[in-house]
Amino acid sequence: MGYCENSGMGYVALSFTEIYNYMKATQTPLSPSEVMLIKKASQSYVSETYNKNPFAKEPYFIEKEIPLNDNIYTMLGIAPPN
Repeated sequence: MGYCENSGMGYVALSFTEIYNYMKATQTPLSPSEVMLIKKASQSYVSETYNKNPFAKEPYFIEKEIPLNDNIYTMLGIAPPN
């Protein structure tokens, strides 16, 4: 599973089917919150990929490490895993 899928019209965010198939193929259990996190991250990646601003950074550019705590879930508007 990559950052996004390639369709006939360009890049699109990962579908729930693609994430589900990844879970089944790798036997990786993911909570609903983790699935939503992957989906929203993929949507953000695709959105930035098509950003036409010549001064925009690459979508995979990391300025600083973001600690994975409850704040990341709040920023993305999803509930943290239980």
